[in-house]
Amino acid sequence: MVFISNQLARSIITSLRCTYRVNSFQTKNLSTTTTPLNKVIESAIQSTASHSPLSYKVCRTPSNQLPIYHLVKNGGNKKITRIRKVQGNIQALRNDLRKALKLDDKECTINSTTGHVLVKGHKKQEIAKFLIDQKF
Repeated sequence: MVFISNQLARSIITSLRCTYRVNSFQTKNLSTTTTPLNKVIESAIQSTASHSPLSYKVCRTPSNQLPIYHLVKNGGNKKITRIRKVQGNIQALRNDLRKALKLDDKECTINSTTGHVLVKGHKKQEIAKFLIDQKF
C-alpha cells in the first residue's frame, strides 16, 4: 500500500477533474476541424513579430486605465502631467513624446529616481492618444 500526502492527493484529483472537463468539452462542443496548437502558436508569433518592437512599455493600472496624472503645484501656477509605470528605455519614450507632441527639451523631463516622465502643462488627452496609438 502506498501512502501519499493530502496535498498531493488533492492536486492529482484536481488535475484529473480538469482533464476530464477539457476532454468532455472538446468531444461535445468542438468540431473535428480544429487547428493544431502549433499553427495557433506560429500565427501568434507572426502577428506579434509584424509590429515593430518598442524599447519601452507603459503598464496599465489595476482598473485598466493608462497611468497618466495631472499635478498642480505652486498654488495652481505650475501644471504638470505625470506618466507612471514606465518599463524599459524611458529616454526613448521621452523622445517619442517630444516628437509626437512637438515639445521643447525642457518641457518633457524624466525623474530618474521614480522613473516618471513629467510633461509641462495638462496634456493628459494628447498623451493618452499617443499611447493608445502605440498599442498600450
